[in-house]
Amino acid sequence: MLGRNAWQQIVIAALVLAGSATGIGCGDDDGGPADSGPPPTDGPRATCPTSMVPDPEGLMPPCCYRVSNADRTASPEFRITALEIMKPVALASELVGGLLQQAFDQERFNWLVELDGADADGPVTITTGYGKRNTDGTFSFSMNDAPGPGPTDRWDPITITGALTGEAVMGSYDGVVILPILNMETVVLELPLYEVEIEQATMSEMRSCVGTRGPRNFDTSAASLHTYIRVEDAAAARLMVGTTINTYLCNFIAGISDTSMTCTSFPRAMWGALPDATCSATGCMTGGCEPASDDPAMQCNAWEVSGGFSAAGVEITETTP
Repeated sequence: MLGRNAWQQIVIAALVLAGSATGIGCGDDDGGPADSGPPPTDGPRATCPTSMVPDPEGLMPPCCYRVSNADRTASPEFRITALEIMKPVALASELVGGLLQQAFDQERFNWLVELDGADADGPVTITTGYGKRNTDGTFSFSMNDAPGPGPTDRWDPITITGALTGEAVMGSYDGVVILPILNMETVVLELPLYEVEIEQATMSEMRSCVGTRGPRNFDTSAASLHTYIRVEDAAAARLMVGTTINTYLCNFIAGISDTSMTCTSFPRAMWGALPDATCSATGCMTGGCEPASDDPAMQCNAWEVSGGFSAAGVEITETTP
């Protein structure tokens, strides 16, 4: 876990260049195609993938993957292509959704998921975490190469035991996953997510896709996740987006317009969106705390985060530590 001093050196700056926010959003109004079996040797799907470079429109039907998992259905490999946050309200805004989607589309935010042992229903191994995009269009998990300050292994993937039922997989992790967003080599967002849970993710196209790309956005209805963001972590990160936003991340989530101090410097009565969960050494839970309390022993200290996501098949190459 990063210390407070380390977090103060992480500036969430220039998620996009000023004025460059795209109109691309994510939603669930564009349904994905039915599973149509292995890629054919001729016809439109024989040309998939259309590109190995960042190209979100290349994931539109009849394509929904960069690399097919048809020949590795027992160990499919994915990159998350969209994340539609439902709560907290501030992170569910169109502004944040557009900026986050742009980072996904430009492959500056690479969240990888790899399954193993999926040859039959039952326990499966899920490896997930930050991924690096290689020059040949493949991806690899980060291994001991996170920059200072902080431990060099804080971006390393985590491995958990999940469960497979048919084409649906689920799993949860009791610890913390740190996922950075990069702009070239510059870290523009680094935030720990506590107790990440894949509530369900339904695979299609011979386990090459979770959802797909539509004419305007991604379908994120095929998968959902649940996690937590601690107030302490959000209070130590500065959020700067062009000339539009210049505040602390916790102020943005809490709906505090004053940017001179962090949200923790203001009484809870001034917060527009109160935290609703507690994270402690024994884990996180929603409720069981007093959102408006100024007593640290009683107050909620984290926001519950939930949403849907889509993913596309990619090739994840082995990384040597």
